[in-house]
Amino acid sequence: MIVQKFGGTSVGGADPIRRLGHIVRASLPRKPVVVVSALSGATNRLFHTGELARECGDWKPELEALAAQHRTLVAELGLDPALVERLLAELSDLVRGIALIRELTPRTLDQLASFGERLSTPGKRGSSPTAASAARGRCRRARPRSRAPLAPGAACR
Repeated sequence: MIVQKFGGTSVGGADPIRRLGHIVRASLPRKPVVVVSALSGATNRLFHTGELARECGDWKPELEALAAQHRTLVAELGLDPALVERLLAELSDLVRGIALIRELTPRTLDQLASFGERLSTPGKRGSSPTAASAARGRCRRARPRSRAPLAPGAACR
């Protein structure tokens, strides 16, 4: 078994992701554990979106830009757009919750940040526009153990 970690430019677009897939496929006999980072800029955009929501700012354009980045990548790879839609809906719900309670705890920040990696490896186990699809279902995506409970707070007006 080997561990393969891909980040930065290796998940920077459709062509690098295709190369990543070839690398993973070539190592399948060694049963790789594949770790894929968030797309370039995704984590910073997620944190910024959370801060905007907490401050009752206009967070929707930031979220839509992140969604567009992932939808475009999935389309360029010729994959089903539904791969990212469930996660994008869940992310939108989380950010809306941040805006409603005007609170962004460390636990909520962790949950927010998790979407960067989760969107890089969306779908059912083994289906992903990145390494998991290249490995044809032999990779598993880590999932957060639990969601942070929402604390009471003032809603944005």
